[in-house]
Amino acid sequence: MKKTAIALLFLLPMAVMAQKEIKPSINKAEKALKSGKLDEAKAIIDVTVTSPEVMVDKKGNPSKNAAKAWYLKGLIYASIDTTKEAKWKTLEAEPFNVAKEAFAKSKEIDKTELTFFNDENSIPLLNSQLESKLAQSYLNVSLKAYQEEKDYKKAFKYMERVVYMIPNDTSMLMNAGVYFAPSAEEYDKAIDYITRYHEKGGKNQDGYIQLYSIYRDKKKDNEKALETAKAMIAKYPNNADFQRYELDIYIKMGRLPEAKAIMEKNANANPSDVESRFYLGVISNEMKNPVEAKKWFNEAIKVDPNHYALKLEVD
Repeated sequence: MKKTAIALLFLLPMAVMAQKEIKPSINKAEKALKSGKLDEAKAIIDVTVTSPEVMVDKKGNPSKNAAKAWYLKGLIYASIDTTKEAKWKTLEAEPFNVAKEAFAKSKEIDKTELTFFNDENSIPLLNSQLESKLAQSYLNVSLKAYQEEKDYKKAFKYMERVVYMIPNDTSMLMNAGVYFAPSAEEYDKAIDYITRYHEKGGKNQDGYIQLYSIYRDKKKDNEKALETAKAMIAKYPNNADFQRYELDIYIKMGRLPEAKAIMEKNANANPSDVESRFYLGVISNEMKNPVEAKKWFNEAIKVDPNHYALKLEVD
């Protein structure tokens, strides 16, 4: 017993000496990240962002390196979130939330900084390049979950991270709103992403079609569905399908006179508009006016004798 106790007395100081103190250092945290040592990078950056010597200047304001330190913390935690190495995934329970907070603090301090880091050749790396790289990592996970695993909740979770990293990318906004969010039954978020897609200048018609479908079928909001249908027609006047959407909502809402007035306006403005004449036949039939319905169906056939739906109605 005495020999064991003496041995422990000698070993204890050596163990204490082996525990090196972690000192704040942006450069060392960056070096550890580039070397793939995420545990070391995390430990150093956590100490760094809590160090007044690094983060605060003599006047009590954020130092010139504060924004860089926070941005680096965001990169490190995002790397933990996207790593394929199982040993690093246990470093933090919710690494993406920490990364978001760190990126936000960096931009709060300095919104104008375009680059904080250089590559191995001392060429500046734009923040947008780093963010695009992270977005691609998240996209890979999202696509695998969507296409292979059929786990639509997970796929949307990672698609949201893609959009966070590249918020102005219309392709990713469309993917998030038109496909991934509806598949995950996140309809409110789908509406938000599709709206942002349109605000950013997205031109794909699928955005409006999905928005209309969500309002009509999922949200049961006929007014919003009608509003969307009108926006579709105004933006894509040559797409006859969108007129059907508007007509469908008017009928669903029992607002047939309004639907008829719009179709009559279209028919009078364009003598070769077969669709408006066909819809007038449908509306008149719904309004229990078979004589007028047949008149409009015949009018439509004069424009397009080969329209199979019109032949069925008249026969």
